Amino acid sequence: MSAPAVGRLNQVQQILDQSKPIDKLILPDLSVVKYHRSDDATQLTRNDEVIGSYVALQRTAALVVSSMGTEFEPAPPIPAYPVIQISTPTSADLSVELVWVIVYALFTEKRTQDTIPIDIAKISNEPKVREYLLQSGLGRLHVKHPSEIFLSRSAFWQGAGTRSHSLGWLREYSWVVSDFPVQDAFTRSTRVITSHPLRPPKPPPGALLYRRYCPSIGQTLSMRYISLDDLETFSRWHNDDRVHAAWGERGTIEKHRKYIEDQMADPRVWAVIASWDDEPMAYFEFTWVKEDHVSQYIPGGGQAYDRGIHVLVGEDKFRGSARAQAWMRSLTHYVFIVEPRCNRLIGEPRADNAAIISVSLTAAMHIETYCYCTHWEEFQGNPAPPKGYIKGIIAICRHAYQGRRVSDCNKVSGRTHYCTHTTSTYRYGQNPDFSTQKKRYVTRNATQYAGSWHKLARAYGQHFMNPIIVASEEYREKETLVPESEFLQVFD
Repeated sequence: MSAPAVGRLNQVQQILDQSKPIDKLILPDLSVVKYHRSDDATQLTRNDEVIGSYVALQRTAALVVSSMGTEFEPAPPIPAYPVIQISTPTSADLSVELVWVIVYALFTEKRTQDTIPIDIAKISNEPKVREYLLQSGLGRLHVKHPSEIFLSRSAFWQGAGTRSHSLGWLREYSWVVSDFPVQDAFTRSTRVITSHPLRPPKPPPGALLYRRYCPSIGQTLSMRYISLDDLETFSRWHNDDRVHAAWGERGTIEKHRKYIEDQMADPRVWAVIASWDDEPMAYFEFTWVKEDHVSQYIPGGGQAYDRGIHVLVGEDKFRGSARAQAWMRSLTHYVFIVEPRCNRLIGEPRADNAAIISVSLTAAMHIETYCYCTHWEEFQGNPAPPKGYIKGIIAICRHAYQGRRVSDCNKVSGRTHYCTHTTSTYRYGQNPDFSTQKKRYVTRNATQYAGSWHKLARAYGQHFMNPIIVASEEYREKETLVPESEFLQVFD
């Protein structure tokens, strides 16, 4: 069977697996939440202790915002969802951390919903719970549904409510970054001369930064700062032919020791080891783009808090589309919640690296431009291309990640009028676990470049995916919308 066919079968299997009811959720502190379903309600336990239950009521509620009071108010695509009534097993108060756990469990199970309308009248300390939900931004009220609170999936995945307890995805050292004050600094090197904000101190070796259970994989992804204890694994990865073809860092263990020490000493780079269930699988480098030479290739230059990413998956058994999408969305999730001032995550893969670009596009990134990186002409161990090293600049912006959409007044010529943020990120940015269960759309005009992957990617990136462009009625009249599933066939 051909590789494209195997890839498609794996994608179908992934979607089928995610359609099954989820029976457990592992929290970032590694405690286990289980779903116990019955005809009457769903009961939640944490480490076998009952924390609450919920049931879908007969009434529904829809969070209609901009079209309220207009002729478009009752029109789709604003969905109405069943109201979920939450209750506790005893008269004991519900702590804010357990409220967050219940919200996490709800969005893990109902991961296709933008909002979840809830009724908390049966919780004994209802005023305290209401205050926590509203003040943290996890929930919001609606004038037409005064008895319900609408939980926001977008706010939840942005980390709302996690500062009030220790159960969030950010672990140990990560809060130092988001709390760091703004101070001026300056970098001068052979490649970069720039002013930028003073960066926070780097984590101690081995510090745990992020941890999240991925239901699509059934394992927990964690990221920790690298240490010299990882030297042997790091060296083995770089001496693999597949890794060396992309990174060009094959060599002795002493060479790799110096590489790690250099990265640990460079204030521009955070070197990270990613693991599945604490088994190392990849090496990531998070950079501050403003101080990086790649900044000069980005249209408009790097912004003050832009982050960059370099990726190396070292273990063959952890390769594959499903895992790649899980860690790509997770690292994006980490970048945006650890530093609220960061507006873009930027990658610079080789322009002919179809695999990583495809994964990046499905994780809501877009192709910003292409660049000729002259410093790659002496790429170690590989002959340089005749005209240097061509790289693609890919990016995802915070606005796109939050999954904002034009949905309350989007009828144009009888078709749905999407903001370009919506088509690329509406399902991905808000929930790192969501799979393609709802069609996205691209322009058929792009398929004319099917004979050239680079032209196709460029057309896909610049004419449709660029998140600073909003589709206009004139633009839609010129393009024919087709399901993404049809479009992606040209990538295989």
